[in-house]
Amino acid sequence: MKAETVSFLSSTARSTPWIFVPLLAKEVGASDTELGLIGTVFGFSIFISSYYFGRLSDNIGRRKILQAGLLLSAATFLLMLLANSPLSLLFFRFLSGFAVGILPPVLIAYVNDRKGKLGKFASYQSLGWALGTFLAGILGTYARAFTFSSMLFLISFLIALKMDDTAFHPQRVPFFPAHIIKRNLGVYLGYFSRHLGAQTVWIVFPVYLSTLGISAAGVGILFSINSVIQFIVMQTTERVNPKRLIPFGFLVASLAFFIMFTATTYYQFLAGMMLIGVSWGSAYSGSIRYLSMKNREMGTSTGMLQSAISLSNTAGPILGGTLSQITGTYVAPLAFATLASFAGAVIFLVFERRGERPDVAPTSG
Repeated sequence: MKAETVSFLSSTARSTPWIFVPLLAKEVGASDTELGLIGTVFGFSIFISSYYFGRLSDNIGRRKILQAGLLLSAATFLLMLLANSPLSLLFFRFLSGFAVGILPPVLIAYVNDRKGKLGKFASYQSLGWALGTFLAGILGTYARAFTFSSMLFLISFLIALKMDDTAFHPQRVPFFPAHIIKRNLGVYLGYFSRHLGAQTVWIVFPVYLSTLGISAAGVGILFSINSVIQFIVMQTTERVNPKRLIPFGFLVASLAFFIMFTATTYYQFLAGMMLIGVSWGSAYSGSIRYLSMKNREMGTSTGMLQSAISLSNTAGPILGGTLSQITGTYVAPLAFATLASFAGAVIFLVFERRGERPDVAPTSG
C-alpha cells in the first residue's frame, strides 16, 4: 500500500501542472518550435534518469533511490516558478524531468520484488493523473499548480521513509545490457512508435483546444476522463494475456487519434480521450506484465521501457511543434499520431511472430 500511495501521489503531483506548461511557455514568449524544444528536453532528461536509475536499483536496491527521486522532484517542480523566458523554462523542465524519471522504474521493480499485481499497481498511477489534471482546472494558475505538486512530492517522500528493501535481491547488470534490449525489442520499438505519435499531439493539444474556445477546466476534464478510464482498464485486465493487450492498445490509440483528427465538437474530443484511456490502460499494463514474465532484471527492463517512452517524449514535442509551425494547423500532429500508433501494433506483432525465445536466466531465490 505504501508503494501504491507513493505512485498515486507522485503521479498526481506530476500531472497537476502538466496542462499549464505549454501555456506558461507561450506567456514567456516561446514560439511553437521553442514549445516543442521545452517538451523535448523534459523527455530527454527522463530518458537518461529512467535508464540509469532503473539499472542502478537492480544493483543496489530501490528504497534510497526512490527517496532521492522524490526529494529532487519536490525541489525542481517548485523551481519552475522562477521561469521568466523560454530558455529558463527549458532548463527547469530538464531538471524536473530528470527527477521524476527516477520514480516509475524503481516503484515497479519494488512492487515486483514483493510479487504484487503490476497491472493493478499501475492503475494507481493513472488515477493520480486523473486527479492531477482535474485539480489543474480547479487550481487555475501554474503558480498554484507547481506549489501543490511540490507539496505532494514531499508527502510522498515522508511515506517512502517507511518503505524497506527486505524483498530486494541484487542483480548485476552491465552498463549496456544488450541481451535485455534484444529480449524486449518488440515492446520497446512498438511503444516508441505509439508514444511518438502521442507526444506530437500533447505538446500542442492544450493550445489547440484553447483556440477552439475550450477552457482550462474543459481541457482538465478531457485528461481526467482519459486517466479514469486507464484506471478502470488496468483494474480489470490483470488476467488478460499481455501479448494481446499490447497490440490492442496500440490499435485503439490509432482509432482515438483519428476521431480527434476529424473532431468538430467537444463531445467528439471526449470520445477520443476515452479511447486513449482504453489504449494506454491496455498497452501499459500489458507491457509491464510482459516484461515481468520475460525478465528478472525488472528495474533495468522497465527502466528501458520508460526510456523508450521518454525517447518519444524527446522527439515527439519538437516534431509536433515543427509540424504545427510548418503546416499552420494543430491537426497535423493528430494525423501523424494515427499512423504512428498503427505502426506500433505492427512492429510488436512482427517481433512476436518471429518466435524467438531468448535465454532467460531462472528467477533467483
